[in-house]
Amino acid sequence: MLDAIFLAATSIMVLLGGMLFQTLRAERSIVAALNQSIKFGTPLAGSLRMLAAEMRAERLARFEERAARLPVLLTVPLMAFILPSLLLVIGTPLAFRIIDTLGRGG
Repeated sequence: MLDAIFLAATSIMVLLGGMLFQTLRAERSIVAALNQSIKFGTPLAGSLRMLAAEMRAERLARFEERAARLPVLLTVPLMAFILPSLLLVIGTPLAFRIIDTLGRGG
C-alpha cells in the first residue's frame, strides 16, 4: 500500500517537475490533463480527446492565418518577375509596329 502511495506521489512530482522544462503549450496541456486524471480520477480518454480537438483547431487557425498572409507576400515576386515579362511580351510587338510605321514615313 505504501509503495503505491509513494509511486503515485513520485509520478505526480515527476510530471510537475517535467512541466518546468516544457516549452510547448501542447506539452503543458497534456501534462496538466494527466495530473488532473491522477489527482481527481477523471477519465483520461475524454480529456485527451478534448485536448486533441483543441490542438487541431489551433493548428488549423494557425494555417489559415499563414494562408491569409500569402497573397501579401507574393505581390513583390509578382511585380518583380512576372509583370516585366508580361509587359515585354505585350509591348514588343507594339514597339515593332510603331518602329515599322515610323520607318515607312507615316
